[in-house]
Amino acid sequence: MDDAAWQAGSVRTLGMLLSGTAIQEVDERGEQITGDTVLVLLNGHTDTVTFTLPPVEDSQPWRRVVDTFEPLSVERRVQAGVGYPLRGRSVAVFKILNPRHERRRRSDMEATVATEPATVEA
Repeated sequence: MDDAAWQAGSVRTLGMLLSGTAIQEVDERGEQITGDTVLVLLNGHTDTVTFTLPPVEDSQPWRRVVDTFEPLSVERRVQAGVGYPLRGRSVAVFKILNPRHERRRRSDMEATVATEPATVEA
């Protein structure tokens, strides 16, 4: 955005994409650190504004983590390229799990289950 866009009185919405593959650090093994890709949508208008969710790698669906207009809602999947109506004065957060991150999370959970001592009841 240029200065004129930031100063426009009619602009009260913002979408911010944080790519999980843009991290420029390595872990203790020298491998690039990757995380989930996150999309944050902010609507400062009083009216509903429809955001088109951007396409991402592997054509994965976005997972809505939270929408402040519906704080008790469940996680919902939304396809890229589809319009998401964000109510006035609210924020929505979406994420896409990095496939490598998801595999590591599953293998860590399996390893934890495998190493936990079995309890025997008398």
